[in-house]
Amino acid sequence: MTNDLLAAINRGEVSPDRAEDLAEELTASDHGGNLRGLMGLSQIEYTAYAHGTPLAVLARWRLEGIPELCGVCSKGITPASPGGWLAREVGGSYALVHIACLPLLPLIKQGLDPDDRSRE
Repeated sequence: MTNDLLAAINRGEVSPDRAEDLAEELTASDHGGNLRGLMGLSQIEYTAYAHGTPLAVLARWRLEGIPELCGVCSKGITPASPGGWLAREVGGSYALVHIACLPLLPLIKQGLDPDDRSRE
């Protein structure tokens, strides 16, 4: 059985909650090491999903494009380059974040400007 959970969400065939349930069922099944394929996710989508990005967000990214700017520093990010980013919630929405920018996330969650040098 092959699915494209993101396309199903975007076509309105399943709700995001039902897609998450299906993903859990697939994860618990004997997927033979092909979970990404069974879910119909690209490698980038699958990586972001493994980082905790909800399927509803990934479905929107499939329509609008994967973010190409870091959610913290706003500098370019290359989603196809593995190992340089993580998907994280930043300011109430999901974004790709440079690994080097991860230490700044607690400041953002506190509502502080990570560029404000007055704290030093």
